[in-house]
Amino acid sequence: MPNRRSTMLSRADEAYALLRRRITRCELAPGTAVTARELAADLGLGLTPVREALTQLHRERLVVTMPRRGYRVAPVTATGVRDCLEVWAVIRPRVVALAVGRASPEAAQRICALLDDDLRTWADTPSAHGTLEDRSRAWSLMTAEAGNGLLADVYRLLDGHLLRLRTVLPHGTPLPAPAAPTWTELFATRDTERAAHRATAEIEAFRATVRPLLDRLPDPGPPVGEPGDAPPGSLADSAWAALRRRIIDGDLAPGARLTERALSAELGLGITPVREALARLDHEHLVLTLPRAGYVVTTTTPQDVLDTVQMWACLAPTLVGLAVRHATPDEARRIVALMTSPADDPAGLTENRSRGWRLVARAGRNAVLGDVVGLVDGPLSRLFALLLTRPASLVRPVPLDWERLFAERDPALARARTDRYAAALDEVARWAVAEGSRRT
Repeated sequence: MPNRRSTMLSRADEAYALLRRRITRCELAPGTAVTARELAADLGLGLTPVREALTQLHRERLVVTMPRRGYRVAPVTATGVRDCLEVWAVIRPRVVALAVGRASPEAAQRICALLDDDLRTWADTPSAHGTLEDRSRAWSLMTAEAGNGLLADVYRLLDGHLLRLRTVLPHGTPLPAPAAPTWTELFATRDTERAAHRATAEIEAFRATVRPLLDRLPDPGPPVGEPGDAPPGSLADSAWAALRRRIIDGDLAPGARLTERALSAELGLGITPVREALARLDHEHLVLTLPRAGYVVTTTTPQDVLDTVQMWACLAPTLVGLAVRHATPDEARRIVALMTSPADDPAGLTENRSRGWRLVARAGRNAVLGDVVGLVDGPLSRLFALLLTRPASLVRPVPLDWERLFAERDPALARARTDRYAAALDEVARWAVAEGSRRT
């Protein structure tokens, strides 16, 4: 995937980095009310870059937008902590297995040095906070070395929430002891299976530590909707839907240059809803923002295809298992309809499946997992549309029987069936990449 940010640090990037650091260090405490004008004056930056930074922080659920009243630093809630740790428990073993197998010796040495600490009891001290941020840097490097751009983006989404878990830990909380073998040994032996087991053991131990602490946190339940989405039926939502469909079906081809003014005239909409739609498409990896030069439709490389399916194979079993457990009867009926309904064209069929998976994410009642699906859905829809317009592969994934899944309401069985489906989809993706390479 293309890097989400320009190599030249823009004013908006600078504002984002400064505000994110203050939020994750809790210098801007959870629940603090702020305005863009106050923050711009405090940072010595313009109002526009600060607003752009706040939009990105809103997508990461680190701030909450309060219409006509400014912003509020997102609270740390029991639901939010549980959601974050549930997703990290799925992602972490995959990150570790890939990084241990692929990291350069120099990166492995750096990761081990950052993770090799003696923090066994939480203390509200500069030293402990520094150790926590060293661990964050280690995991950022770990995801980079894993070689999957989507995994790195997902960790970026989780990292801000993980850093703020320090607010949950009272002074003196015992932290889980590190499991054997050591990170140094794992990277030396390239033992990916034992590395994944260690990653799983550590996150489960930490979840057990945090669980009894959550009773003292507010628990408003998962937020409604997806971060950064305009209200359904709004002008921005209409612009997003129209542009997204044109990208998926290839009408806006990879590499096409876009401008807000041209799209505004073409769609018959104002600049503001078009700009909001393009920001959301950038978040979904369908366009790339070029500072001061407009936008470009992203190009899907063979590695992008494999990264997308690898990420999907990791997420889908948990996603379906949660939906089977939590979906209301009405949600279940809508999911079945979207996942099984025919369509007259590949673009329509792709859109139905995309809407179905987004509803699966909402029905699962894990807002963080829903955010991750937002990152994966665009590339996955593009891949699905591509497969529908190519000759059938020799591998044919057996579609999930959604009616049966919701009739049985067995999360474990749903996860197992989805795991088999995801494995077959991975084979199809590899076939598509090989077929594309053969033709070129």
